[in-house]
Amino acid sequence: MKKTIVLLLSLVMVIGIFAGCAGNPTTTPTDGTTTATTTGSTTGTAENPDVTESETPMKIIWNQGIGIDTLFENPQKDNTLMLASKMIWESAAIWDANKSEYILTIAKEYGSNDDYSEFWVTFNDGITWHDGQPVTVEDLYFSLHAAILNPNSPASGNYKDIIGFQDAKDGITETVTGISVADGKLTVKLANGQWNWIGQLLGLDLLPAHLFEGVAWADMDSSDYFKKPIGCGPYVINEVNFPDYFTLTRFDGYYGEPAGIKNVQALNLSGEATVAAVMAGSIDFANRTTVTSKEVADSIELINKDVTTYAMPSYGTRCFFFNLGDRKDGAVKDDLQKKEVRQAFDILMDEIQIAAINQGTPSGTLVNPVSLEYNANCSRPYDVAAAKALLDSAGFDYNNVYDFAYYYNEEVTHNAFALIKQLFAAAGVQVNPILLEGNLADLIYDTKNYDMLMLMATASGVMMANNYSKLESTTSYTFMGLHEERGVIFDSLMEEYRSNPDAAKRKEIALKLQELNFEHCYALSGYMYTNYVGVNTARISVPEEVFVVDGNWNYQWHNWKILD
Repeated sequence: MKKTIVLLLSLVMVIGIFAGCAGNPTTTPTDGTTTATTTGSTTGTAENPDVTESETPMKIIWNQGIGIDTLFENPQKDNTLMLASKMIWESAAIWDANKSEYILTIAKEYGSNDDYSEFWVTFNDGITWHDGQPVTVEDLYFSLHAAILNPNSPASGNYKDIIGFQDAKDGITETVTGISVADGKLTVKLANGQWNWIGQLLGLDLLPAHLFEGVAWADMDSSDYFKKPIGCGPYVINEVNFPDYFTLTRFDGYYGEPAGIKNVQALNLSGEATVAAVMAGSIDFANRTTVTSKEVADSIELINKDVTTYAMPSYGTRCFFFNLGDRKDGAVKDDLQKKEVRQAFDILMDEIQIAAINQGTPSGTLVNPVSLEYNANCSRPYDVAAAKALLDSAGFDYNNVYDFAYYYNEEVTHNAFALIKQLFAAAGVQVNPILLEGNLADLIYDTKNYDMLMLMATASGVMMANNYSKLESTTSYTFMGLHEERGVIFDSLMEEYRSNPDAAKRKEIALKLQELNFEHCYALSGYMYTNYVGVNTARISVPEEVFVVDGNWNYQWHNWKILD
């Protein structure tokens, strides 16, 4: 509560500034159609000339990982910080995280051979860049090479399985031999077949090849193109005034349904000023760089009742793995070999309270609870009596002290383990929280003087149950012990899960994986990392399904509306 009050006091002081200036940037835009002060001008739409349309822009925050100086950031480097990135640039298909599928947009068709070592894609005709030039598979060919050969590209490793990747990286060949274009079709050949590799092809942000002629790969990010870039998305950049703001307007030549909001203004704010601007109603949409926690989200909604914040659980989780092997100090707890004891610990590990402290989303399993593969039947509510009954039936020795280890040296995690100690104490189980510091690799994998370890695991929107790979006998988590037992249960099932391209079948396997760990409790769930966004829903109408789960790129711009 103290932190919340301090946050509110510091921000309320800033809000007065923004309430007076209505979020105007330091330098006022010169184009009247996208200025911050345009408030009532209307015009008929092309489809319905008698219907008025607000010229007032939707105001968002301009964020870039490289900072804001004289260039925009390459979307292949980071397309998550700035909402406008998905307005300007597009990929061959759009990932819909709610449906766990790619929606074909620019791509017309795609396919693969039987062993998934070769993928191909074709593009729809008639799609253009903002400068009127056609978007073709040649642009995808160029964009793939940019992702691989630009030395500043963080995504290069995603393409290492393409034949000829390393030769091109080493300068032996000028291009990647496993990527080719013929008769309007781009083909990629892999050294090893992977059914889910198609995402690397369909999800890559496209760059216009014709605007990088003569530019070396190493000079891409600093090229003139990024002074005022063009894309093929539903919005085109209209005016840029570094470092204060830029404006966008609806792209009339867009191939899909036109954006529902005509004008957008992106303002460069920083620190507490961004939160204050949202509170003051000067910003209409703010992403995770502004709404950084549930605490901030609650503070914003408390100050400005017009703002709605959305919590989006991600595929990253902090969870708890048992040490069922040995300890260097010899203090092994034999009771942990009994699954009834581990089940009791699962009951006492109240993910709802733990998630609340960590400002995350509670989950009964290692799968995102809003994803299609989540098994809602695999959760044990906190129940001291039920836990004690299991412990007593297993002949549990209440004299032992259980060492629960973690390596996140942060206040919120310290508080979480203080809570866990209390939750277990209610059932008579003694817990000793231990912060691991120093050589973590040695402490975790060699010394292993703990009975349970909190760690982070990450799956994806395609492989939602992939965290259960940590339970295989070949896992890098060697401290888990019981390798043979776990291997019998999980090895073949996880291999089937990874290798099966059929989403319905993968879901069936995912449900089974969760059931098996629910029974054996080798790992206990904690919470999912959660990202937040804030929308001024008094001014902006948005389709709420866009913000159900983190990682969704299907923003449905055509369904966004200005309510002025």
